[in-house]
Amino acid sequence: MANKGKAALNQSYEAFAQALQKHVKSEKKAIDVYDRLLTLQDPIVSLIAKLILDDERHHHAILLETAQKMGQDYWAKRAAELGGQIPEAAVRRAIRDVESLRTGEVVGAREMQLLAEKYLKSEDLAAQVVTTWAGIDSTKHEALLALLEEYLRDQDASGRRERELADTGAM
Repeated sequence: MANKGKAALNQSYEAFAQALQKHVKSEKKAIDVYDRLLTLQDPIVSLIAKLILDDERHHHAILLETAQKMGQDYWAKRAAELGGQIPEAAVRRAIRDVESLRTGEVVGAREMQLLAEKYLKSEDLAAQVVTTWAGIDSTKHEALLALLEEYLRDQDASGRRERELADTGAM
């Protein structure tokens, strides 16, 4: 049964890795288009294209690395090596850090949204672009931090359950 579960997990990883690789190929095409837009040498087109292009290049590198590692069964091996355990004090500290970062991102996103609304009433398109972009970026960061916080809370709960079982002699 354990081998069937591992085989299903590996198939799932492989399917995900293939989907990432397909996405990386489509991002490569998008990067080429953004590079072409930069050649127009219009300040607004350049600003928007550069903001997106920088993100796309960064995402492209991360997705490519992730897809390659998944193809090597990297994540499953790392999880097995680490045993999925982070020291209790480190987990609790990390939860506090992530909570603080999330709060900052929410505040930052709201501030940028307010600035964007202000600039939407003006003719300053560059200011509109930058404030909208920064607000979206903060919202993206907050969403990722929410996932991280959930993961850390699960780690903390798992560690507490294991300690409780060990204390009762059930392990």
